[in-house]
Amino acid sequence: MSKRNAGKPSEEFVKKIYFKKLKGLSDVTINFDKYMTAIMGVNGSGKTTVIHALACLYINDHTYKFPYFFTPTTDSTWKDSELDVTLAKDYDDINTEYQMVYSKKTDRWTPKYSKKPRRNVIYIGIDTCMPEIEMSNSISIVKYNSKKLEDDDNKKMLEEASYILNKKYDALFQNEMRNKDKLLGVEIKNGVKYSSLSMGTGEQRVFKILKKLHEAEFNSLILIDEVDLLLHYCAIPKLLEKIYIIARKKHLQVVFTTHSLAVKECDNLLIQYIDMYYDVNNIPKMTVFSSLTYDVIYGITNITADRGVI
Repeated sequence: MSKRNAGKPSEEFVKKIYFKKLKGLSDVTINFDKYMTAIMGVNGSGKTTVIHALACLYINDHTYKFPYFFTPTTDSTWKDSELDVTLAKDYDDINTEYQMVYSKKTDRWTPKYSKKPRRNVIYIGIDTCMPEIEMSNSISIVKYNSKKLEDDDNKKMLEEASYILNKKYDALFQNEMRNKDKLLGVEIKNGVKYSSLSMGTGEQRVFKILKKLHEAEFNSLILIDEVDLLLHYCAIPKLLEKIYIIARKKHLQVVFTTHSLAVKECDNLLIQYIDMYYDVNNIPKMTVFSSLTYDVIYGITNITADRGVI
């Protein structure tokens, strides 16, 4: 991979993570060699555990800590959990690699939060799929003042959303209400304007993901749970393509979980851009695929794929 732009701050990228024991993961190793890594698997295979753990490796403004995602309960205190992490100052320079062990041998996780490396981490969970209208408790007219967003990042985000969702957006707005809450707003080609209160859930999430990526600091770690959730299968490869372009430009490390297997449009994308891990909960059967084919899908599922579908 190319070197980072001159003058940019050094960051510790995740090169490899070994799960000795964490939740349902045991003796699992995942390497991170590209800007994007897809964690794929059946429900309960440990996909979300991987990105929850990654969120806790650093000091960051969001203060993600292991108890945030691995809260002790009556059933589990997470004692004896351990993961060994290989970090590097740059993707290309193996001489800067070093090891860190994160574990819970007693009542507290080590190392202490203050001893962790610093890096901006953005976690995009499935809560971003909750429709704005379902989070609103208003039953009367919602009034807001609209401000058109015309800076380069927002113009680019509008173009990206148009491409991903196959919908012509002409303008993007920030709608501020009296209580200072803000809603995203758009105007489409026929002159119709609407806020995120009226957006479909998939449409809303695409904008939220793009917004987080454009706002992210250079070298950030971006973690997305169920990147394909609520999206039409035609939109998924387009979204991944745009995520990759932004990641490469800003030197972001993107790790996402997904259930999406049978999407033909993803084939070339996966070959070029993405490391893909399947069934992280069962390392002897875990395979890294460079592309998805009918034979691969049959090998994973023992089901013959409909060639008219993928």
